[in-house]
Amino acid sequence: MYLTLLPGMASNVDINVTVDKQEITAGDVIEYNLTVKSDKSVKPAFPEKGLKVAPFELLDFSKSESEEEGMIVRNYKYKISIYETGDFELLPVVFKYIINGKEESKKTEKAIKIKVKSVLPADANDIKPIKAPQEFKTPVPYRFLYMVALIILTLLILTLLSYFLYRKYFLKKPCEAKPLPLLLPDEEAHKSLDELLKLNLLHEGKIKDFYITLSDIIRRYVERRFNIMTFEKTTDEIIHQMRQKDGACVNKLKDLLSDCDLVKFAKLIPSNAECNGHVLKSRNFVDETTSKEDSKEEVSSEPVEVKP
Repeated sequence: MYLTLLPGMASNVDINVTVDKQEITAGDVIEYNLTVKSDKSVKPAFPEKGLKVAPFELLDFSKSESEEEGMIVRNYKYKISIYETGDFELLPVVFKYIINGKEESKKTEKAIKIKVKSVLPADANDIKPIKAPQEFKTPVPYRFLYMVALIILTLLILTLLSYFLYRKYFLKKPCEAKPLPLLLPDEEAHKSLDELLKLNLLHEGKIKDFYITLSDIIRRYVERRFNIMTFEKTTDEIIHQMRQKDGACVNKLKDLLSDCDLVKFAKLIPSNAECNGHVLKSRNFVDETTSKEDSKEEVSSEPVEVKP
């Protein structure tokens, strides 16, 4: 069935709607086709899958596009169904589109009527109600099964308890541990930067993750090297602390952390060359601020097993 357009509408868009059948039985599938023919300047603003087909149910959707005599032909195909009986209607379609920067629309003239019949024959009058469920008796000895389940559960609890006591009182206690020496702040920073490059975050396009890790490495180094708190603090708060410690390197640190913040919070996307440049700047900052007279090693509280 073809539906024409309302009179007075622009001629640069032609729209028609068809269905393959207007009389079905409940549950049958209807092929509902919408064809739009327009010139190339028309851009659809049509919901496509969001076409309203209520009270019908949308089962499938597909579309295709072709060119015919200099015009663009767009075909939207919908497969719909309904599981009720009676007379129904598919509402007129409003096709919205944009031309010359303005949104316009066209609407089909009338609804499509669909008649849905029952799958039962007209003379089906001998259908009886469903019988009530009957009690099902089984000879399974439930009491015996309960006893077996209780015994198995008791054995499982005793097994777990025995295992816990064995590990607590009979296994050998671990050997005493001694503090594990940490790397110096500059050595740790260079090692962390090397490991960052090995993660290949730039190759995978994870620029934000790269700069989050780079910022943490710089903050960790500054915290250990200058003995100030850097985590859970803003860049301005860190710079304020650094001015009291070492004013000579404040500007370089501020530039590094500010660049990291732009990527982390302002969604700046630098090139790979700029990313590698920030790694090099970080290494230079570490080298320039490393104390040449420091020779003491920091010690962590993490234990290490000592073999007898």
